Amino acid sequence: MLFTRQGPRSIDCAGRGLDNLPVGLTLPGGFSAVTFGENKLTEVKRGQFRWNTAATMLNLSHNLVATVESRALAGLPVLQTLLLDHNQLTGLNPEALQGVYELALLDLSFNRLRVLDPSLFVNTDIRVLLLSHNPLVKLDPMLFMFVPRLRRLDLSSMRSLRRLEAHAFSGLDQLEELRCGSGGALAEVHPAAFRDAISGEHLARLVSVDLAGNNLTGVSRDMLPWGRMEFVGVEQNPWTCDCDMAWAAGGALPHEDAPSFVCEKPRAAVGRPVSNLTAAEFGCQDGFVASTGFVAGIVVSTVAVAVVVAVVTK
Repeated sequence: MLFTRQGPRSIDCAGRGLDNLPVGLTLPGGFSAVTFGENKLTEVKRGQFRWNTAATMLNLSHNLVATVESRALAGLPVLQTLLLDHNQLTGLNPEALQGVYELALLDLSFNRLRVLDPSLFVNTDIRVLLLSHNPLVKLDPMLFMFVPRLRRLDLSSMRSLRRLEAHAFSGLDQLEELRCGSGGALAEVHPAAFRDAISGEHLARLVSVDLAGNNLTGVSRDMLPWGRMEFVGVEQNPWTCDCDMAWAAGGALPHEDAPSFVCEKPRAAVGRPVSNLTAAEFGCQDGFVASTGFVAGIVVSTVAVAVVVAVVTK
């Protein structure tokens, strides 16, 4: 018998050595959670499950799934949570999720995804999308156009993603939390990465961004609405504390838990938070204009000295 472990509202078939599920599988009625995790499944076939209006959670994690066919889960029309993490997916059929109109949480982390088709998310209601530990090389400019209600996005530990382009998350007006840290490879974040392409404004509800543990050497003051942010993770990046980062000093970041930009360059500033540097230590070149007041102070002081020298000379 396939279904041997059942909780009050769940069916647990985890760790049973299953390498195949019959097409048109009938799940017992009345059970909302179904688990086939920790098996040896290699594919999810079209019409995998017979019509079932009770199952809201399907766990297929920790298998060997490399293929999810078109409309594979259409028999589960009220499915809200789909766990496909820790599998062998290198791509997904653009129609793999068709028929699961109430899907709100999708976990694709720990796979081998290098590209995702934006149409994959058509006619879903995804609020949480977990994509960490995948070798995505870049984010398609239209990737998130069909998930306007997305609130949490995890792109952590993507070792092939080097840059966040302008308007990378355009249209995500409901996005509250974005994770791009934990051993990633980001070397550049465009100043407009977190702005909407149409309005030009920062994403309306974004309050938490994790960029820790990447290869960032500097970020723009315009990158985020720093004053309203509840959390910004920036530690464990090789920050270069030069004029381009002078904006982060002198109380420019308004809250006590301000991001800690710890300098890796220049040598004289290694290990020190950028907020502790003095104006002279930034080494700003002539013609640089900063809004922190530091560089302005240097200019005013320089002018004052010049005036005194001129008077004494006369």
